[in-house]
Amino acid sequence: MVSIGVDVMGSEKGLKEAVKGCVKASQKRDIHVVMVGREDEIKEILRKYPKRILKKAKFDIVNATEVIEMTDEPFSAARRKKDSSIMVALDLLKNGEIQGFFSPGNTGAVVISSVLKLGRLDKVSKPALVTVIPSIYGFRTFLDVGASIDLEPRDYLLFAIFGKVFVENVLRKYKVRIGLLNIGEEDYKGPEVLRKARELLKEKLGEEFVGNVEGYQLFLGNVDVVVTDGFTGNVVLKSSEAASKALSSLMKQEITAKWYGFIVGGLMKIALKGFRKKTDVSEYGAATLLGVNGNVFIGHGASSAKSIKSGIVYAAKLSQVNLNQKIDKILSGMGEI
Repeated sequence: MVSIGVDVMGSEKGLKEAVKGCVKASQKRDIHVVMVGREDEIKEILRKYPKRILKKAKFDIVNATEVIEMTDEPFSAARRKKDSSIMVALDLLKNGEIQGFFSPGNTGAVVISSVLKLGRLDKVSKPALVTVIPSIYGFRTFLDVGASIDLEPRDYLLFAIFGKVFVENVLRKYKVRIGLLNIGEEDYKGPEVLRKARELLKEKLGEEFVGNVEGYQLFLGNVDVVVTDGFTGNVVLKSSEAASKALSSLMKQEITAKWYGFIVGGLMKIALKGFRKKTDVSEYGAATLLGVNGNVFIGHGASSAKSIKSGIVYAAKLSQVNLNQKIDKILSGMGEI
C-alpha cells in the first residue's frame, strides 16, 4: 500500500474538486490517500458522499489551518505559513508517514517548501521539475518547467542526469539522447552560460549528448531529454498547451460551421483514436520534482477532479520508483562536477 499526501487546499478549482479527486484515487487498489487541509471543511464535503463510495475509499485527513494561495509570494508564504497544507504534508513526508506528496497548488511555494523541509541532494544546488510531452517519436522528457532560474553550467549537467534517470526508469528507454534547448544548433549560438553548458555536457555525457536543439525539435526532433532553465521551460510548456487548445478549438469551429460537419466529425472521431493514444499524457499526471530528498509531485493549478486523481495515481507509481534516491546514488559515484 502506497500512502500519498495531497494538498487539497491549493487547487484553483476549489476544495470540493480536490476532495472528489482524492476519493476517486483512494478507491484504487494499493493507494491510500492522506488529505491535508482544513479538517472541518473536508469533512463537511465528505458528509454528502454516499456511504457505499466512502466504504471503498482508503483515506485519512490531517488538519492544516493555513493555506498558501496562488497569489502568495512563494518564499515569504513558505516561511510565514508554518501550518499550511503544503508544509504539514511535507512534514509527513519527511517523517516517513507518507511515501509521496502531490499538490495542485502554488508551484513556487511547493518547490521552496520542499527544499526547506526535505533538503537538496548532495551536489545539487537547484532542483528541477520534469514533465513528459508527446512528439512524433513518442513521449519525451522536458525539464526544467518551473522550479529554478539563473542556472550555472553545472546545473544544466545535473538536469541532464535527472532527465536520463527519468527516461530510463519511467519511459523505459535505455539509449538516451539528450539535447540542450537553444536558439540554434551551432556551437556559438546562445548566451555564454549555454555555450559553457554545452561544452560541459559534451565532455561529461559523450555520445548521449546530441548538442543544441531548437524549439521545434521538442516535438519533431529525435531526442529523449530536452534541458533548459525553469523560466524558459515554463513559457514553452504553457505556450504549447495553449497552442494545442487553440488548434483543437479552431478545428471544432470549422467542422460545426458546415452542414455536413456531423458526418466529418464522426469520421474524425474514429480516425483520431490512434492520435489520442499517441498524444495523451494523462498517464503522466504531474510534474516530478527532482533534486530533493523525497517524492514530490506538482499538478496543474486548474486541475479537475479527474486530473487530481490521475496525479495521485502517478505519484503513487513513481513514489515506488524513488527517482531521487537513484539520482543521489549516481551523483555520489561521480567525481567533482
